[in-house]
Amino acid sequence: MLELVAAYVPAIWCLLAMGGLLLIQLLVADVVGLSSGHTPGSTVVSNHDNFHFRTVRAHANTNESVAALLLLVVACIALGASPQWVNWLSIAYCLGRVSHMLCYWFNWSIPRSLSFVVSLAALFGLFALGTAAAI
Repeated sequence: MLELVAAYVPAIWCLLAMGGLLLIQLLVADVVGLSSGHTPGSTVVSNHDNFHFRTVRAHANTNESVAALLLLVVACIALGASPQWVNWLSIAYCLGRVSHMLCYWFNWSIPRSLSFVVSLAALFGLFALGTAAAI
């Protein structure tokens, strides 16, 4: 079993990093919300000028795509897809998500969109790799 995943260690590290990123985003959103007097469980008002809103959205957006990364990386490993490509695309996804988070936090909309495209393209690349390995 270890031989199967040994070539994919960078991709597995990316999965771990994404878990850490989600945790950081959750903590930052909670601390910002509590420090701004937001009542836990109540709706966060949609306003891109509000840092709390941006931290919550950054976390939610990462949460919306991280399951795809997990499924695609696991499928690629199980199907024996090219380890080099799986690793590089996983790293690209992680870097795109970190960049997306920072751009969201600092309210930089165009770089945020570009970061989103990087992470989305990496997911499509992983999907293509897994599909190619399956046929």
